[in-house]
Amino acid sequence: MYKIINFLEWLFRKLALRIQFSILINNFNSQLNGIRIKNKSLFKTGYDNQLKKQYVKKWSVFNHPFSTEPFKVYSSSSGIASADYVPDNIFYWIIEPSINRLRTNFAYADKNFYEKFYTPGFFPKGILHCINNGFYDGNYQLIPSLDRITLENLLSGQGQVVLKPSTDSRGGRNIQIFTRTNGSFVNKANETLSSEYLNRIRNSDFVVQERIAPHPFYDRFNHTSLNTVRIMTYKSVKTGNIEVLCSLLKMGKPGSQVDNLHSGGAIVALSDSGELSDFGICSDGTFVHHLFSEPGTKLSDIGTVYNYDKLVEAAKTVASQVLNFRLISFDMCIDSTGSPRVIELNLGNQGTAFFQACRGPLFGDFTDEILDYCLANKKVRNQILL
Repeated sequence: MYKIINFLEWLFRKLALRIQFSILINNFNSQLNGIRIKNKSLFKTGYDNQLKKQYVKKWSVFNHPFSTEPFKVYSSSSGIASADYVPDNIFYWIIEPSINRLRTNFAYADKNFYEKFYTPGFFPKGILHCINNGFYDGNYQLIPSLDRITLENLLSGQGQVVLKPSTDSRGGRNIQIFTRTNGSFVNKANETLSSEYLNRIRNSDFVVQERIAPHPFYDRFNHTSLNTVRIMTYKSVKTGNIEVLCSLLKMGKPGSQVDNLHSGGAIVALSDSGELSDFGICSDGTFVHHLFSEPGTKLSDIGTVYNYDKLVEAAKTVASQVLNFRLISFDMCIDSTGSPRVIELNLGNQGTAFFQACRGPLFGDFTDEILDYCLANKKVRNQILL
């Protein structure tokens, strides 16, 4: 009986992974099709066949199926023809598991513990933590009973707070912003942040944080959201140095409280020195060339984003404290005082498609180094993507 149960468990996992693999491929194809359909004028009928052959040869070493569509779409949209574009499914299925310890992802990316694990001054101040059905204050002291008075004391002095799941808020999912109105904190759905409300949802881990006030430079991209910079860092397998692979600016859709692509926002590539590209991409593949909040201002007129060097320094500092992950995508901002803040660490299932579509090959000069390492230390994803 024990062997039968083990076999059924193995079979179920294999089937689930195969189904999820198919869904993943379909999602990537949809993203690529969106970029292609929205920007037909960019796509030529012919491609550099020699370069395409190099692309196929380069990524065939993993003996894993992949498409040549990323090579075509990314080369056309970014204007950079290269064989180094990472096939999205190879990134998720082989590169991430080979270079990061994904089994520890949720522990190290748990927002409830950012201020415990890493340099605390970089992160939004935690006001209330809900961990394993228990409540804790900003100093991680147990709150035996969360009542109205206790909550009011915790929220004292705050004008806005953010409530978000501690381990999964991808795409801005389930992030709520509560604003003090007539003495109560109310969100867009007209729900009140009360002790009754929080006790009702305490079976799901979450954190209530201060809402960071953005620096005016970043606020101008969209006034209703916290517009962030995503920076992908890499700890070299050869030198151990932490490098910045690529970065981009995320700007929210007017009226939206989050800056995520799938909430209608856009991303704009940044150069190695933090200079904005002259175009951005929305989730449906539409190209944008102007600020959402200032249609008369071109992205190309902005120049270098404010205090980019401080963002890079902060990302490298935190990355040096996450020892079992070599690839990390940070969502960061500059606050109203000009200081760098880390909003979120993305340690698994990191986005690749739109990075490459607007900026070029994901790993840049480190492509061959990463490819060789993953080939020598190959691990195929053997857990369900969550």
